[in-house]
Amino acid sequence: MGKIDFKKQVLPHLVAVLLFLIVCLFFYLPIIFENKTIFQNDALQGIAAGNEIAEYRAETGEEGLWINSMFSGMPSYLINTRHYGEWFIAGIKQIISLKLPTPANYTFLAMLSFYLLLIIFKVRPYLAIVGAIAYGFGSFNLISIEAGHNWKVGAMATMPLVLGAVHVTFYRNLYWGFIATIIAVGIQIQMNHLQITYYLFLLLLIYGGFQLFYMIKDKQLKQQLPAIGLLVIAAILAVTMSLGRLWITSEYSAYSIRGQNDLTPQDQTIQGGSGLDKEYAFNWSWGKLETMTLILPNFYGGGSVESLDETSEVYKAFTQNRVAQQQTLEELQGVRTYWGNQPNTAGPVYAGAVICFLFILGIFALPSRQKNWIIAGTIFSILLAWGKNLEFFNYAMFDFFPGYNKFRAVSMAVVVALMMIPFLGILGLEKLLSTEDKNLKMAIFKKASLVTLGVLALLFLLYLILDFRAPIDEQLLARGYPDWYINALLKDRASMYLSDWVRTFIFIGLSIAIIYVAIIDKLKQAYLYIGLILFVSADLLVVGARYLNEENYAENIQGQFFQVTEANNLISQDNSHFRVIDLQNPWNDARVSFHHPSVGGYHGAKLRRYQDLIDYYMGDEHMAIVDSLQKQGIGLPITPIFDMLNTKYLIAGNSARAVLTNTNAYGNAWLVENVYAANNADEEISALGQIDLKTQAISTQLEGDKGYSANGSVVLQEIKPNYVKYESNLDSEGLVIFSEIYYPKGWQAYIDGVEAPHFRANYVLRAMELPNGQHNIEFKFHPQSYYIGNQVANISNFLVIALILLGIMMELKKAKKQKA
Repeated sequence: MGKIDFKKQVLPHLVAVLLFLIVCLFFYLPIIFENKTIFQNDALQGIAAGNEIAEYRAETGEEGLWINSMFSGMPSYLINTRHYGEWFIAGIKQIISLKLPTPANYTFLAMLSFYLLLIIFKVRPYLAIVGAIAYGFGSFNLISIEAGHNWKVGAMATMPLVLGAVHVTFYRNLYWGFIATIIAVGIQIQMNHLQITYYLFLLLLIYGGFQLFYMIKDKQLKQQLPAIGLLVIAAILAVTMSLGRLWITSEYSAYSIRGQNDLTPQDQTIQGGSGLDKEYAFNWSWGKLETMTLILPNFYGGGSVESLDETSEVYKAFTQNRVAQQQTLEELQGVRTYWGNQPNTAGPVYAGAVICFLFILGIFALPSRQKNWIIAGTIFSILLAWGKNLEFFNYAMFDFFPGYNKFRAVSMAVVVALMMIPFLGILGLEKLLSTEDKNLKMAIFKKASLVTLGVLALLFLLYLILDFRAPIDEQLLARGYPDWYINALLKDRASMYLSDWVRTFIFIGLSIAIIYVAIIDKLKQAYLYIGLILFVSADLLVVGARYLNEENYAENIQGQFFQVTEANNLISQDNSHFRVIDLQNPWNDARVSFHHPSVGGYHGAKLRRYQDLIDYYMGDEHMAIVDSLQKQGIGLPITPIFDMLNTKYLIAGNSARAVLTNTNAYGNAWLVENVYAANNADEEISALGQIDLKTQAISTQLEGDKGYSANGSVVLQEIKPNYVKYESNLDSEGLVIFSEIYYPKGWQAYIDGVEAPHFRANYVLRAMELPNGQHNIEFKFHPQSYYIGNQVANISNFLVIALILLGIMMELKKAKKQKA
């Protein structure tokens, strides 16, 4: 081992890490130094959904795997489940993110990962810093943080780490690349956002396909077979290190809205099968022109609603038409400036003006072998993000590509482009600066500059010919907004477009100028690095601050979000077990679940059959209740589905007077006189609206109809995550319907400690035949996928540690031999 040159080999990396830390501390200053947090709706909803499990874990030290407080009961797998087998990878993740608080840890990790990727591809450290800042502070990252999509941001943060590790295995160091790939993929999986991981996998297929082509072309495939083999083993080990997480996710997926649909589609043009509904999956699709937001953030007017000031045309129009000042100011806080085709958007996907110029530079500077796979990955991800706006391609992907139909919001595929654009840009600038032929260098630079300016000219031409009208405008008119308001709004959209065009032009002009001065040797490269760092930072942080700024921070956000209301206090006085419904927003708000068991909640992958129940019955019953309350004095409607789900309380507001009691709720368990056999799921769900659910039941898991005449009681004794206990006392054999959601993987039923069969009835509930006499009935949730999976993960973690120690021993042995 040669002597280490600290100034050249160590100091730049220390500077990079320190700079990333300082930038994070500055950007997230309210979190780190002022004890504030960001209002992240999805993150808060996740806390509400998992509160029951968090409390159970704190009280018992055990892991609760079933949540009783949301959607009448469901696995906690994708809500709040810890995996004891992932301790090593979890520790590595904490170390490399410096244990910074969320989301600062993910921004730091994104910069560090991208920096390492560029270093692996032999980019000089100070240029790598430019790329790292560009990747860490892209608008999509900051908008996702503001929304509370922390898992998504974490998965994006580690994408470069995986790509870099794979490249090391192929071209730098076989063994340590193998180890790095295991760890990087393990961290990526533990970030728990399989959609981002899936897009990363697609990128790796493109990268691997190009590398395989060149290996065959150069007749080096045989030499690279060990690398290919080790990468396969690395992937397997990384999977086994999180086997518990992946196993339960895969198992749950089959029964969620992303799995098999047992019902025949009401629209006969839609084929049944597994996966999401196509319309639902492609609802958020990028418009083709929306691609332009990569270089011009306000191309489509920013987010769905933006705040305008007193210089806006909308303000002037309100003033001219003598609208009250207070109403005017309120209207300015939520103007529908977005004029694209997505249902709504939190903000634009902006890669950066400087970075887009560098991307074009990279296209001209890099040889085909280096750039083709990057360009292909960029284009492929953009095509995927177009979704339903490129039907022939994306519908084919949805129908035929394995696993693709499990994911919604396909516009998210752009995360690959957001990594590839700065990657190619910085690689291109590195190549330009390393080129010794000054004529070639200048020719590349001129081509890139002219093409970039041509793009800007095209964007200005679009400004002159676009009408800035949006689908939402017709809805605004229907809601009573006058024509003069729409005309003013169109002018503001145009003004936002032009203003951002000017700022994009300025930043691109500055970057062209500073690179030109550097390549003609009129500027020291150190100043070039500093200038680019400042330009990229200013460019991205100013745009990012439109969506994540001081207004997003506050103290005690959780206390405010989960504030105990008079309604909560009143319901909490009832010590029995029941469920409630929040009439205001039952299917997209989990705050009630923070305080009480609920028939509603907030989750992107509900159980498929429960969603069917909402679509066929519960949605209508909810609206019927709301209508009856609006028509005072007519009483509550009949709601048999809510009744069988033991919905005892209805919440219509925060006051105690807003709590209504449903006296028709069936309770936790009840005896039925008849159970009918259904031939299929269609018959079963239809029968729910035709039979008396208090005395009758329906099931597809029976061979024939059966009658019962038992009298007696079945009383709930205890309920907690993973465990439910009843006591029965019947005068003859009877069939009991439990107001508990049936889930086929993990629940076992016992009568007096002896395992006994139970089955699904009434489409979603558990049913069981009970003998006469007094008995204890227990339901225990012990999914083998979780426990066996985590045991395997535990062993795999130790195996990876052994491989790391083996590598260190080999390095020491090699060093000793060289020294001798």
